[in-house]
Formats: sequence, structure tokens, C-alpha cells
Amino acid sequence: MSDSHCTMLIFYDIAEKLTYTSNAISIITVLKKKTGEIKAMSFDLGTELTGKKSGVSIFFQIIEGNTKIIVDNEITVLKSGDTMVIPKYTDYLIVATHRVKILSITLDLTLKSLQLNKPSTEKKLYKAGQTVYSKNRPEKALIVRAFLNKIYYCYVKDCPEDNEEVYFERELTI
Repeated sequence: MSDSHCTMLIFYDIAEKLTYTSNAISIITVLKKKTGEIKAMSFDLGTELTGKKSGVSIFFQIIEGNTKIIVDNEITVLKSGDTMVIPKYTDYLIVATHRVKILSITLDLTLKSLQLNKPSTEKKLYKAGQTVYSKNRPEKALIVRAFLNKIYYCYVKDCPEDNEEVYFERELTI
């Protein structure tokens, strides 16, 4: 794999780690970054989880069992292997009609989540949020976040959770 891609492997046996608790919902955070998170949840029979409007979409996959998810008064029954995406700014209700294990993934890859510093680039060649490329590695797309002390601070476009990279103006191109 080329080093222009994110390389972070995580092995996690959800079935082993996630157990049922009587009359409760158990939640394990598998991965949490500023741009999103992955959680595994187990619901005992009859438990419910109310999801409030949020600024991110949520992907659910049923790992084991069956459940009902209610969105806008529409009931959807999901079984093992089924998936559903809850759009951002949408209320939902998960009702465990059986014991169920669910994988939940939220991602917020908007430029807002990258905390752009627009004032710092106001009078500069490259603006916060703009896609640029390193002259030495033109295949790697970067997003300008800020300009401080003659240096551009950039996120790697496909890997915003990785460390920022820094460049002088002469090292960048559009």
C-alpha cells in the first residue's frame, strides 16, 4: 500500500467483547476521532434508545438479532446483516424486539469539522478549505486549514484524522 493512504489497522472481535446486560443497553466505543466514531451496542429485549437530531448521519448494521427502528413515524424491522442510514438532523427510536447487537458509525467529514482558520488565510495565495497539492507529491490532495508564521497547515484530504502536514507557499500548487 502506498504511504499516501491512511494505514491504521484495528482488530476488534465485537461478538466477544460485546455482551448482553439484563434490562440495559451496553455500548463499546471501538474508535473515536474528531471526524467520527464507531460504536458497538447490545440491547436487551424491550430496551429502547432515542436518537436526537445531530449534525452527522449515522450508519447502523445489525450484527445479531432483530430490532425496530422508527424514523418519522415509519417503522422498519431490521434483522442480522441489514443496514440503515439515519440522515443528519433526524430523530429516531431503536426498539429491541429481541436481543440485538448493532454497529453504529458516524462520520462528519465536512470542512466545518476540520476547524478551518479562515482569517489566517484572508490575504494569502491559498485559502482555508481550498484543495492544494504538494509539488513533491502531486498525487496527494491536501486541504488548507490555516496559515501561521509563513507556513500553511494542511489536512490530507482522504485522511482528515491524521496529523496535519506543513508547507511553505513555494512547496504548494493548485
